Amino acid sequence: MTASNQTEKEIIHNWNGSILNPVVSISCCTYNHAQYIAQTIDGFLMQKTTFPFEILIHDDASTDKTTHIIKDYETNYPNLIKPIYQTTNQFSKGQNASQINCMRAQGKYIAICEGDDYWTDPLKLQRQINLLEKNPSYIASTENGLILFTQTGKTIAFSDEPERLYTLDDLLIKRRFPTASVVYRASVNKFFFNSRVVVDTILWGILSQHGLIHYNPIVSSVYRRGCGITESDKIAWAYYSNKFNHQINKFFPISKHVKKIREQDHYINLKNGWCEAYNKKNIRHIIQLLLLMLWWSPKLFFKDFVHFLRRELLCF
Repeated sequence: MTASNQTEKEIIHNWNGSILNPVVSISCCTYNHAQYIAQTIDGFLMQKTTFPFEILIHDDASTDKTTHIIKDYETNYPNLIKPIYQTTNQFSKGQNASQINCMRAQGKYIAICEGDDYWTDPLKLQRQINLLEKNPSYIASTENGLILFTQTGKTIAFSDEPERLYTLDDLLIKRRFPTASVVYRASVNKFFFNSRVVVDTILWGILSQHGLIHYNPIVSSVYRRGCGITESDKIAWAYYSNKFNHQINKFFPISKHVKKIREQDHYINLKNGWCEAYNKKNIRHIIQLLLLMLWWSPKLFFKDFVHFLRRELLCF
C-alpha cells in the first residue's frame, strides 16, 4: 500500500450517502498481476468523490503474489475492497471473470479497470458520473489514456480524436478508447450477462445499442501494452481473435464497409499466428490456421500463398 493513499476514513468522509448503497461499482479482474496490482488499486483509492463506491476485485486463482497484495489492501480498506479469491482458474473453464464480478455489483454505474492497468486522475470517477447524471441518454462515458509499452517504458496517447459520440460502426472498426476509461450504466448488465461476451468490443457494441457512448479526450488512465496475450502468444491470439470475430458477426448487424475492415484485421491476426506456428514447426497449428486464413479471406490467402511460394523457391 502506498503511503500517500487516502485512508478509508478520509475517502468515506466526503461522501453524500451510505457506504451500503454505492453509486459506482469498480470492477477489477486480475490474474498474476503481482507487478502491477498495487498501482491499480492505488488508482481506485486516490479517487475523490462526493458519492460512495465499492471496489470489486476478482482474483482468478493467481499463482504469484497477487492474492497476498490484495489481502493487504483488504485489511486496510475492509469496507471498500470486496475481493473474490478463486481457487480454480475460471478463465480456463470458459468462464467470464467480468461477468462473475459484475453480477455482485450494487452500484448504479460500473467502472472497469483490469489488474494490469491503472487510473491517473483522482477526479476521473466524479467527472464521469457528473456527465452521466446530467445526460440520461448517455449509456457510457469513456476517456482517453496513455499506452505504456512495458518493454521500453515509452508512452503514447491511446487516441488523437476530439470529444465525440460513437456509433456501433465506429466501435466495430477499431478500439477507440482504453477499457480502463469506461464507466457505464449497470442497467445494461442484463444484456451483457446473456451474451456470453468474451471481449470488450462486444460489450461496447451492446452499450451502443442502448444509448450514446460519450468520449472525452482528457487522459485519465494507462493501458499497459506488452504484458498480454496479444504480444506474448500470437498463436493463442489468432484463435482468440477468431472466436470473438464469430461472436461479433453473430451479435451485430455489420455493414459491408465494417465487415471488410474487420476481415482484413482478423486475417492479419491469423497470419501472424500462422507465421509463429511455422517458425516453431507446429504442424497442427500450421494446418488449422492455414485453413482459417483460407476460410476468412480466400483473396488475401492466395495472394500471400503465391508470395510465400516465390520466397521459398528463391531461397531454394
